[in-house]
Amino acid sequence: LPRLGIETTMADLRDPSSYEAAIQDNTKILYIETITNPNLKVCDIPAMVEVAKRHNLLVIVDNTFASPWACQPLSMGADLVIHSTTKFLGGHSDLLGGAVVGSKELIAQIFKGRVHFGGAPDPHNCYMLERGMRTLHARMPILTSNSAELARRLQNHPNVVRVQHVTLPSHSDYEVAQRVVPKGCGMLGIVVAGGDEGAMDFMSKLNIFYEATSLGGVESLIEVPATSSHMAMPVDVRIAAGIEPGRFGHPLHNKIPWRPFRSSRWCSRRFKGTHRSNLQRTGSLWRSARPSQLLHVGTRYANLACPNANPYLKFC
Repeated sequence: LPRLGIETTMADLRDPSSYEAAIQDNTKILYIETITNPNLKVCDIPAMVEVAKRHNLLVIVDNTFASPWACQPLSMGADLVIHSTTKFLGGHSDLLGGAVVGSKELIAQIFKGRVHFGGAPDPHNCYMLERGMRTLHARMPILTSNSAELARRLQNHPNVVRVQHVTLPSHSDYEVAQRVVPKGCGMLGIVVAGGDEGAMDFMSKLNIFYEATSLGGVESLIEVPATSSHMAMPVDVRIAAGIEPGRFGHPLHNKIPWRPFRSSRWCSRRFKGTHRSNLQRTGSLWRSARPSQLLHVGTRYANLACPNANPYLKFC
C-alpha cells in the first residue's frame, strides 16, 4: 500500500491497548481479523470498537475464518466487514470472489472505487455464490463440530505437541472466543513432534486429508504453512510470528471413517507405517467402497464432526 500513499502500523491483535498506542495523527482505519490466519488468535471485537470510537476511526473486520454464521461483527459495532467468498460463503471450492458488507453510505463510497478498479464477478460466479450461501447455515454446524471433535481427540495423541482450536479451554483466547465466536470455528491448527520435517512426513501419509491451501469447501484439507502459505517469510520472522516448526492446520467436509484416521501410524523416524483402510485413489480424489463417501485429502485446517449412530464422522 505505500505506493498508494497509505501507511500501516502493526499492533498486537490480542491487546486493544497496543492498537490504541499505535494510533497516529493520520490514522483513519482500525483493521482486524475475527480469527487470524494461521495462528487462530481471536480478536476482542467489542473492545477494539471502543478504541476506534474514542479516536473517530473506522473499524474494518476480516471475518473470513469465522463466517457470518459464527460471528457478525456489524452487530458488535464494526463499520465494514470483508469476506473471501471463495471460502465458507461459496462453500464448494469452485468460485473466486470477495465481499464487503456495511452501511449504505460506506458501500456507496466503495462502489465508486470498484467501478474504476474493476473486479466485478461474472454472473455465473454470482449464481454459485448465492447457491453456496443458501446452505451456509446447514454446513457450518457440521464443519465446526468436526473441527472441535478432532481437536479434542488430537489433544491426547503422544506425537501432538499442541492443538489450537477456539473451543479448547487450553486456547490462549478461550474466554474471548466464548464471547466473539461462541459457535466455534472450522479451522484447526496442530503442532506435531519432529518439527517441519515431522509435519511434512505426517502429512504425506494421510489418506483422507488433501494437501492444498484453501478452506471452507467440501474437502478435508491440510497444509504446513512453512512450506506453503508462509514459505516466503524468513524463518526467524515466521517463528517470531508464532508459526513454529511442526505446525500445520486443516478444514474437513465429508462423511468419512474415523477408524482409519484414528489407527493410522505416523511414519518416518517418529511415525512408522500407515493405515490405508479401504480407500482407493481416483485422480485427485479418494473414494471409499461407498460411492456416497467422496473424500479429499487436503491442507489447512481439519474439521471433524461428532460421531453419528454409525461408526463415521463428518469431516468439513
